Amino acid sequence: MRSPVVVVSRFALKFARNARGRASNLYEAKLYRSVNATRRALLCPVIWVSRTGAVQIMRAAKPLTDMMSLDEYTHVTETWDYMPGEDKRANHP
Repeated sequence: MRSPVVVVSRFALKFARNARGRASNLYEAKLYRSVNATRRALLCPVIWVSRTGAVQIMRAAKPLTDMMSLDEYTHVTETWDYMPGEDKRANHP
């Protein structure tokens, strides 16, 4: 969908390969702008996305030094508080 993702210093540039990648970039930018502060803290900040979604610039994630434990992963998913069906609004192709 998106390739390559280029990391330059503190920034990640995502280049869409096709319509699905463009839709994903646009969805990710919209999601970051629309979620509450608790959810936003779990996401990399979207700094800019092109009108068509072909390119997105985000703050790069910091790599984990160790793999998350099951308890840590469960905590993150509980913090996100996923609601079944909410991704259907994304209109992914």
